[in-house]
Amino acid sequence: HVDVVPLVSHGLRMPLTNIRVDLEVITSEANGNSTGETLTIVQSEVNRLIRLVQRILDVSALESGQLRLNVGPVMLRPIIRHIQKESMMFDDRHPLQLEMPPMPVLVIADEDRISDVLTNLFANAIKYSPDGGPIVVRLQGDSDEAEITVKDCGVGIPQCEQQ
Repeated sequence: HVDVVPLVSHGLRMPLTNIRVDLEVITSEANGNSTGETLTIVQSEVNRLIRLVQRILDVSALESGQLRLNVGPVMLRPIIRHIQKESMMFDDRHPLQLEMPPMPVLVIADEDRISDVLTNLFANAIKYSPDGGPIVVRLQGDSDEAEITVKDCGVGIPQCEQQ
């Protein structure tokens, strides 16, 4: 029995990685003109496909009990700012407002996994606020714990589904 999902995902990852590297070279050479802007968008979409393939692999690993976490110290503010920057490239109807403490917030986590979770929260806030409106991301934390909240103007989760 061959598990098709990892096989297909691994088969997709290499060509996508090659495309990403080539786009980085081309984008750096075309920086500052409309071609460069178009390539930047294409590059972002390739990165999104690579993350999707990785998520498929992760789900497969999770279901088989083989998911490994790479836990260590993670700075949350740079991750949130990066996701904000990526979100703003594709959406101008949802201004992202960040509320973060001036001091760095450090947590012990798997950086890739926490980034995936935050990316999904941002994407859901945009997706389920079809009429636009601000999205407020609040980071609170100290040396003991951190809390991130995402507030949008969306339809919300029906009371019967909240449990």
